[in-house]
Amino acid sequence: MEIEGRVEAIGNENNNGHEKKVITLATGKDNVLFVEFQGRNRGLVKDVSTGDRVRIKIRFNGKVSNLGRRYNNIIGKSLTKREQL
Repeated sequence: MEIEGRVEAIGNENNNGHEKKVITLATGKDNVLFVEFQGRNRGLVKDVSTGDRVRIKIRFNGKVSNLGRRYNNIIGKSLTKREQL
C-alpha cells in the first residue's frame, strides 16, 4: 500500500533499545499519519525535511499489548520525494 502527503515533523524514538524514525505525514484536510521507519529503513529518512512531499510504501503491524490493548503500527518500507506542487 502507498500513501502520499507532506512531512509535518520528523522525530527519533527509542523503545527498549529499538530505535526508529517517525514521520508525521499530513495526507489531507485534518488527516495525519505517523509512519515508523525501523532498522535499516531509518536511513531512508536522512534526505527528507519538514515540508517535503513524499510517497511512502507501507505495511501494517497490528499488536496486542500485555494488558490486552490492541493497536496498529504503520511501518515505512520505502520513501520517495515528490515534486512540490
